[in-house]
Amino acid sequence: METDITQERRQAHVLLDLLPDEKLKAVVHLLQSMTDLVTRAIAHAPVDEGPLSAEEIRALNESREWLKQNPGIPHEQVLARDHARRARMGYPPLKLCRNPEAGAPDRHRQILSGLR
Repeated sequence: METDITQERRQAHVLLDLLPDEKLKAVVHLLQSMTDLVTRAIAHAPVDEGPLSAEEIRALNESREWLKQNPGIPHEQVLARDHARRARMGYPPLKLCRNPEAGAPDRHRQILSGLR
């Protein structure tokens, strides 16, 4: 007698075989994102909303000084590089938020405001 998980796997394979190509591609991308350890770790990481540490403040100050001497990298350029890297790895592009601060945890807002 098969175990429940073996039956589930067989059923999943049957269902995958029934999907049209365009839906199969979507399912493959979903499965890739579900099995990507880094994506899962980030999605389940606790939010740190405590005050900035001395090390974080020092890093922010170093960043500000660096930006005084060097041109910054446009956000669009960073996103284009990330999308190209994700495409090479077979991952779907990330959905972009037009306002990166909207809904960002307080910790992120604090860091973002420190970079301005």
